[in-house]
Amino acid sequence: GKGYRLLLKGSQIVNYHNELETDLKLIEEPYGYSFTVNGGKRLCGTVQIKVDRDSSRKGYLYLYNDKKEAYELVGTTDGAELTIDTAGTYRYSAKKLSVFSIPPLLIVIGLLAILAGSGIYIGTKKRYWFW
Repeated sequence: GKGYRLLLKGSQIVNYHNELETDLKLIEEPYGYSFTVNGGKRLCGTVQIKVDRDSSRKGYLYLYNDKKEAYELVGTTDGAELTIDTAGTYRYSAKKLSVFSIPPLLIVIGLLAILAGSGIYIGTKKRYWFW
């Protein structure tokens, strides 16, 4: 295909009844790319995908979980060879995807609010602690 090579060894075929779609559409992402393997249908065996772009960078491979509606980390790999044994939508990223991200400024503001609230509480309700 355009931008990739798909390799399937005969010895790794587990189920001969499952067909393999060899067409992958590589979609550019900010830090890598995403693609769907076998149209989401079950694979016949382990498939190796060799991508022509970004082949020298190591990164993270994620599989989309429909029930959680989020990507889950499959493992780390180099960008050239991806070994896939489960059909679905994958994302390869040079940077680790963050599930929960809080900006540092928001953390500082939250800590200041907690300190200010504690000071006000101590000043109004517990002012005799320090006498």
